[in-house]
Amino acid sequence: MKTTRRSFVFGGCAVAALPLFSITRPASGRKLRLALIGCGARMKSLLTNAIGEEIVAMADPDPAAFAKQFEILKAYGHADAVPKIKLFSDYREMLEKISGELDAVIVATTNLHHAPASLLAMEKGLHVYVEKPMAFSIDEAKAMRAAARKYGVATQVGNQGHNDEGVRRFAEYLAAGALGEIRDIWCWTNRVNAYAVEPPIAPLPPGFNWEAYRGTAKGIDFRKTMHPHGWHAWHALGNGSIGNMATHLFDPFMWGLGLGAPKSVELVNSIPGGKGSWDVSSEFRWEFAATDRHGPVIMHWFDGVKPGVPVDDEHVLAGDQVRSIEWANRPPAVLEVERKYGVQLGESGGLVVGANGAMRIGSGGGLVFAPASFKKVLGSVPKIFPREKHMTHMKDFFTAARGGRPAVCNFDYSEPLARIVLSGNLASLAGSGRKIAL
Repeated sequence: MKTTRRSFVFGGCAVAALPLFSITRPASGRKLRLALIGCGARMKSLLTNAIGEEIVAMADPDPAAFAKQFEILKAYGHADAVPKIKLFSDYREMLEKISGELDAVIVATTNLHHAPASLLAMEKGLHVYVEKPMAFSIDEAKAMRAAARKYGVATQVGNQGHNDEGVRRFAEYLAAGALGEIRDIWCWTNRVNAYAVEPPIAPLPPGFNWEAYRGTAKGIDFRKTMHPHGWHAWHALGNGSIGNMATHLFDPFMWGLGLGAPKSVELVNSIPGGKGSWDVSSEFRWEFAATDRHGPVIMHWFDGVKPGVPVDDEHVLAGDQVRSIEWANRPPAVLEVERKYGVQLGESGGLVVGANGAMRIGSGGGLVFAPASFKKVLGSVPKIFPREKHMTHMKDFFTAARGGRPAVCNFDYSEPLARIVLSGNLASLAGSGRKIAL
């Protein structure tokens, strides 16, 4: 069978946090020479964390995007660097022409371009930081992991919460077995990365390189909602609500329990979106086999609006988040814990329930015990995961690129996590009620 960008295939399930190769092109003792690929809103935050390095080039199909990054550089006292930066509308042209002037790339494009940009950069011997999800499809994630090993480059996926203390502690409670046998994991988000009605075709922004933007996504037309952020909603460009948020929320469970590849995935319920869009509401279920660390585990995922809530400006903020928690599609287990213990578990998170209480983690590392006294009941658990003072996620990547130890969310660690997340898209495309063996 021919492999396409939408063929999702599971391979082995080993999770290796540290690659067994040496890092090429270390930049010890000097600034890293960086290229920014995709210069929208997400890159503004990433650039703020990379401000101490040398920005050599930027690539984005929208020429208006560059000004936003220039503002960041000027605000941090680097106005003199702006005129020297080389600008491209297509990252492929950039990497072909000036890869020898670079050490690393930061990729914050539509998900469609995560793998093509990363793979091309690695072939040029460049270190790669790429936003989550790691790739657009499972096949691509596997190819990226293999390329990182082949070319010996430093890699990092933008799963920023992995460097938060709250996420570490949550994972350590799980690893220690403090809550006893974990049979169910409940994750949810209030994101609605979907459209109930297909938006109309719109004219391109001035100077916009549509061919570079759409890449391999042929047969689609530009919509105003695709740019600069609404592309998450489209089958052809993004991976929906699960692609936007699940990397963050699944991570502490994979880390703490050592989850491998699931046995199966199923879309339990959904509210379909408009033509070309992911669902406006979804419930997924994964089954994980027992290991020497845990028994059989079921992971549940809920996103979007709950049934009966319209997807309109009154209920959904700018086509992205449910405006009120009462309209969000949250797991029954979450609602039960909130009623039982009088707590609020929030609009997005991950939850495990024990015999005498529950523990919740947010996408930003907020750790909540329900009831508050449950923390004392669980007792102290050892700190088994490494910690480095003042270590940010981007700095962690730069340390690896300079020849230090591998970054915490390198492609070896992140590829199995991506396979879990992206298999949800496979279930969406298959339709509700169909259990898919993985």
